[in-house]
This record gives sequence, C-alpha cells and structure tokens, in this order.
Amino acid sequence: MVGFILLNREGLSDVPMKGLTSAQIEQLKGIVDQLKLEREKQGVLLEEIALKTYVPLRQLQALEKGDVNILPEPVFVQGFIRRYADALGLDGMALSKSFEFQPTTAPQSVSSVEVETPLPPQREVYLPKPADPPRQPKVRSPQTGLNPLSLIAAGAAALLIGFGIFELTRPKQATRPQATTPDTEVGTIQSAPSPSPTTSPTISPSPAQKPATEVTAPVQVSINATERSWLEVYVDGKAQPEISEVVDEGYQKIWTAKKSLRVKTGNAGGIEVGYNTAAPKVMGAAGEVKEMTYVPNLPEPSSLP
Repeated sequence: MVGFILLNREGLSDVPMKGLTSAQIEQLKGIVDQLKLEREKQGVLLEEIALKTYVPLRQLQALEKGDVNILPEPVFVQGFIRRYADALGLDGMALSKSFEFQPTTAPQSVSSVEVETPLPPQREVYLPKPADPPRQPKVRSPQTGLNPLSLIAAGAAALLIGFGIFELTRPKQATRPQATTPDTEVGTIQSAPSPSPTTSPTISPSPAQKPATEVTAPVQVSINATERSWLEVYVDGKAQPEISEVVDEGYQKIWTAKKSLRVKTGNAGGIEVGYNTAAPKVMGAAGEVKEMTYVPNLPEPSSLP
C-alpha cells in the first residue's frame, strides 16, 4: 500500500501564523506587494496562480491582503511565496529566503520534568481455607453408652462359645456320605477378547501458510511525519486530494494506488516516505516545498519542482 498525507486546502486557516514581530510582518507585506505588482503587470489572475501553485485561493487572498490572522505558520508561508514567485517567472527560492523568521519562544525541555507513574491499586487476595475433614461420629449405645468395639468383641466371644457348645453336644454320624459332584458340565469360560489397541489418527501437518505478500497494491507508500508539516495526497490522477492538512509530528499512515500516487509537502525535511518495500527516506530539506509522484514498476519516484 502507499501512504501519503496532504493538507486540506481549506484547513490551513485553522492554524494561524504566530510568533512574528511587527517588523517581520512589514517585511512579509513588502514581499507580497512585489508579487502582487508583478502579477498585475503580467495580467495574471490570482485564480490562475492558485491553479499553478496548488495553494488555496483563500490563502493567496489573505497573503495579498496581509491578513496574518488566517495564514498558516511562517514555514508554510515561505513555501507559498516561493511557488507564487516561480509561477510569475521570478526567483522563488531567493524571494522566499528574504522572508526571515525566528521562533520567539524555545520549546521547553521535557527531560527536566519527572513524571511519576502511579502504581496500579493492589488487591488483597484471600485464599479459601482448606475444609476440615469430616469427623466420624462416635457410635455409642443408646442405653449403656459403651464403646462399639467392646460390644463387637463381646458378641464375637459369645458366638464362639455357642458354636463350641453346639459341636460338643451334637451326635456324631458313623459315616458321612460323599458329596456327589453335579452332572452339570461346567461350560468353558471363554476369555474375553483383549481390547484392540486404539490407533490414534495420523495428524498430517497442515500446509505451511503462504507468507503475506509484501506489497498488496501496485503502489504502496508509507508516510511518517518527524516534524509538523503541510501535506497533500492525490491518488490515481484525481483532481481532488484525498487529504490536505497540517499534520503533527508522529503522524503515520500508508496509502495505496493502482496507477499513481502524488505527494506534496511544505516541509520536505519533516516527512519520511517509504516506497513499496524500500526503506523510508526524507523527501528533502527543511521548509522546502516538494512534490513526488510514485508509479508502479519504477525503482525511484519522480520529483516535480
């Protein structure tokens, strides 16, 4: 799959330009007045500049009016100036670099702040106590309460005494008839058939799963934003971008296309692009407005000015 992120053309107004002094704003207005004068001199409409540069008409109008409240951050405005000047045949690189800006506040170091991660609440686990073995009830005589073993022993002794008296008093027989064996034949006892060993079914190894294809579409591009950047993505030659917005650091997405995939950014140094199975690469220099086109069966993408 191919992943590209583009700025929404109407979404740039949501990020106002910050951190400029009054002198820098006057410097910006002077550059824009020079561009506007050259455009009117050539008889070029502002709408034509928007079509050539892919800069939203709303942003170009705000640029010429000097309305810094709805313009994006200075790094993107610098890219607008370059593309505006290139469309008029001027030296866009030199003119954009003449707009100098420096951030007024340095980002606070996060390393100095120690964040204590709260520990999860501990739960007390109560294990059930093993049940006591049931006690054998003691059998007692309902009347005498004697030990049952004593009663059993006394009963056995009485039986032995009675049997001895019976043997002594019984008359002895002269001859004892021999016990006759019954005529019934004892049938042959057939041995039960031994159980046949159960054979466990042979488990045939399942065929190895086919590895997933590394590329599921003719064009697959992954995008990783290492800095805040303006991005646009066009899929298969469509006139409207799939996405057009300012993305923050840490943004990641994969885009796919069948025929072609075009990526534009206003900060090429803050965007890493991986084409198909190739390792991700930085699109260009920091603050550079750059456009790349990816098509199938080409080892490297084509770069557009």
